[in-house]
Amino acid sequence: MSFVFFYPTINKKIGGAQRLVVSFAKSLSSMNHSVKIIDYRSGYCFDYFSNNPKDLVEVIALDEYKSMAELSLDNVFDEDNWVLFNNDYINFSLNDNIKGNILFYDLLYPNMSKLFSTRYGDIPILSKYSRKIFFKKIIDKEALCVVDVEANLWLDYNVNKHVPLVNIPVEKKSHLFYSLCETLYTSDYFVYVSRACDWKVMPFLKVIEDIFEFDNSVQFKIYTDDAMLFDSIIRKNTSEKVYASLKANCNYFEGVDMEEIMRTTRDGLIHFGMASVAVEFAMNGFFTISLDLSRNKLPSNYTYRYIYDGHDEGCITQDLSDDRSTQIYLEKGKSLKLVIDDAKSTEAREKVIVNSKDFCERNHYSENVTKKLIMLAQSSKLKFDSYLDALNSAPLYRIYKARKMLLK
Repeated sequence: MSFVFFYPTINKKIGGAQRLVVSFAKSLSSMNHSVKIIDYRSGYCFDYFSNNPKDLVEVIALDEYKSMAELSLDNVFDEDNWVLFNNDYINFSLNDNIKGNILFYDLLYPNMSKLFSTRYGDIPILSKYSRKIFFKKIIDKEALCVVDVEANLWLDYNVNKHVPLVNIPVEKKSHLFYSLCETLYTSDYFVYVSRACDWKVMPFLKVIEDIFEFDNSVQFKIYTDDAMLFDSIIRKNTSEKVYASLKANCNYFEGVDMEEIMRTTRDGLIHFGMASVAVEFAMNGFFTISLDLSRNKLPSNYTYRYIYDGHDEGCITQDLSDDRSTQIYLEKGKSLKLVIDDAKSTEAREKVIVNSKDFCERNHYSENVTKKLIMLAQSSKLKFDSYLDALNSAPLYRIYKARKMLLK
């Protein structure tokens, strides 16, 4: 089979979605499937595969063309399978020469209105009613899968549909996996890896405020894409006292890849992460806390859970901004004090590390997840003309496309 991933990004800053595309592409290539990725030359995927030609993944440079509408698809064929993500629902429709089957993979969370989330309905050119019709049509074509069980809450509530779950695929780095004796901490610092955006910074602010209630000496190592922005979000949303304590105990690092982070922080006490970051830490033998996301401060009664304390299907990060969230932490979470006790106890630490690793290998091992993606791509009955029909049924989309044509 042949696969085309359309996920163009304009810079090399790493994010979970880019690593997801890379993981799928490498697994598919290792299974002898043909893989193409459409990205900008300055994008993460283009840079990654340019530096790793042995993976046999073809990257098509989008910036060689003036627009998506003019992108040459001479090397894309009728039998190819397109895998598309949230932010591509509309851009993808502007090229009239697309061939092959389409499978949409929905990545984001219901209430993240700034993130173009399909579940929340933040597609500005589709009305609420048109949005429901649109999703029903692509679901009827078996052309939608989602990354977490939370996504199906929106679909159940809005369109009375349930779609397949395809978990975040993560490679186990055999050369980075540490034995239990190697992951016994020798330092008391905390590690957090995150892009600098409010819905990822605000949950970690809860960690900072909780720890400083009883221990002002804990050190933090924060790995991000923009330390200044990360720091400004913290400062704007906490007290001067907490902020001063953080500044005295925190080191920021920018632009460090996950392999280097795992290699240099194996002696840390606790590794915090969200979604793919949490999975990567846990699969590679780190004592990991999986944080939930929120645009606001986490609730005062929020407690912390290990990555295996979720739904059986593999829910690792919940959107606590969503009123329909099942709030697993209320049932399975622990206070930060108790988590630290576990992290410092040899027996408890070993149990958490082993259970976390087993959970991630069951639910997130890239080869197994990729096999499910292949099966769903084979089942999809959505062609480009059917997709356009679904979009063109929405009056606002027809206006949007007409305006695009006038501006060409």
